[in-house]
Amino acid sequence: MRVFNQSESHELPGAVTFILPEDKERIYGQKAIIMAGDGKGPNDPLTDSFRRITEAAYDALIEQGYLPEDIYYLTPDSANSERDADATSANLFDAINKVAKEPDATELLLYITGHGLPGEFNPKPTDSLQVSDLKEWLDDLQKEIDGRVIFIYDACYAGSFLIEMKPPTGKKRISTTSSTSNELATVADKGFISFSYRFWDEIENGNGAKLVNAFNFGKNYMKPYNQTAWVDADGNENPNESTDTISEVVILRRGYTPGRKGPTIDQVSQEESLR
Repeated sequence: MRVFNQSESHELPGAVTFILPEDKERIYGQKAIIMAGDGKGPNDPLTDSFRRITEAAYDALIEQGYLPEDIYYLTPDSANSERDADATSANLFDAINKVAKEPDATELLLYITGHGLPGEFNPKPTDSLQVSDLKEWLDDLQKEIDGRVIFIYDACYAGSFLIEMKPPTGKKRISTTSSTSNELATVADKGFISFSYRFWDEIENGNGAKLVNAFNFGKNYMKPYNQTAWVDADGNENPNESTDTISEVVILRRGYTPGRKGPTIDQVSQEESLR
């Protein structure tokens, strides 16, 4: 979109997205839940990193056309104006149930990051989310909505959730994890070095908010840190098979590609030795 006054004009990239009438119900029915764990309490040095990463996730979804009312944001940061509730397993259960009861809901994206153990996520030191409980909640949800669930999980031993996430018969579920079932997950440099941050950066700034691009970007970025991201796209609980290639058509909301260009390095002068 370009706006004009009497003397000048200004372009607003991404201000308007046109969709086909037959896609409107599906696109506007896409809901999201974001959860930032506070696993070891407010003095945990990673707490701010988890918050920063989930804020990046929230911003990426807004950039791709999710409305604030379509996102349930669970975070321990009470000062965050976008927060819907504290990050607890009980509030996650409530958020999933709310999505199930929304008449226009067609799809859920669930993103969780924080401290994890094998088969267990710790929203708080005294709170534990078991993989069996989360699977049951998502199974119940998919009895109420027609579309898929996209599950993105970044924590130590994250893959221990993926191998228990088989969807109900006839339903579609794509699960991605930042690490295998027996690996630690790296979160460093205030969260900028992490699978999640690179994943959401690609969603916001990459080519069309394609899930496959975001997963591959995060996965490849973390390889030097001896971390292996997993994906189960066919729902058989066996990750990274040839059948687990995420389709190019799995796009978040409007699939906007921003007009921003990354920095480039050019030669502007002859080489000189500094002494």
